[in-house]
Amino acid sequence: MEGQLKGRTDHLIEKHVEYGLELLLFYRKKKDQHAGYGFTYEGRFFYRDHEGAGPTKFTMLRERATTLKLSDIEAELENQGEFDPDDVTDARKRTLASIVRRQGQGSFRKTLLKAYSGQCAVTGCDIEALLEAAHIVPYLGADTNVVANGLLLRADIHTLFDLGLLWVDPNSLLVKLAEALKRSEYSSLEQRPLLLPNALSDRPSTKALQSHLDTLLAR
Repeated sequence: MEGQLKGRTDHLIEKHVEYGLELLLFYRKKKDQHAGYGFTYEGRFFYRDHEGAGPTKFTMLRERATTLKLSDIEAELENQGEFDPDDVTDARKRTLASIVRRQGQGSFRKTLLKAYSGQCAVTGCDIEALLEAAHIVPYLGADTNVVANGLLLRADIHTLFDLGLLWVDPNSLLVKLAEALKRSEYSSLEQRPLLLPNALSDRPSTKALQSHLDTLLAR
């Protein structure tokens, strides 16, 4: 998306969260694409990044991609019914199982723990119980369970990574944040160099990181 040629309103896009503004995107390929010179409404977006000037090229994150997923999960949780004390044991087993699944497939996680010396690639956290095996390109079987397609991340960072609120620039290997996080407790992570494995073969694939970013931009 491009801003105005003189960039007079660029700051309204970059700081829309701070100013309490919504970014609503309307689009058309050419002036007479729709009757009455109308536009197609694409929805609500958040500012992510920008480059260049005259006009500035903006990168946006579509709100709907995250909101629908979370709302579906919330609805499912709300429909689980009342508390049943007879189900506590099974619930505990399910909780432990979900933790194991979230931490990642056993061998894949162990390999990442070794490659990253037991530290979160973004924060440096070394509390093993909090560290999860994150796939850069989503899990599609054993072929995607390779160290170069993984990052060892603290649980909350893993969630932000999956939601597209935090990502890694494939060229600089610097951490990038969505605008919504830049004034949060995570703000210090912006532009932080990714902690890398010593072995070159274990370092994250730039192609995988680019694929992850392309997927976010396409939402």
